[in-house]
Amino acid sequence: MKYMNSLSRTSPAIESYKKILYNRNVPLTIATGPAGTGKTHMACKAATDLIQSGFYQKLYIYWKNLLFQFS
Repeated sequence: MKYMNSLSRTSPAIESYKKILYNRNVPLTIATGPAGTGKTHMACKAATDLIQSGFYQKLYIYWKNLLFQFS
């Protein structure tokens, strides 16, 4: 998990979230919490790290009934 260090925020909850985001055996992750806590930022950073590493070839983003695909 060499890409985990690229996310700099630290707390026990954040560290747990990072481990789940980068775990290849977890097919789906849902993060909940108040606005402004970094949920979307961390998910996008993990997604771009995993695409750049070659683990994933495509990224799908679903937002308000819109679906975007990035290859």
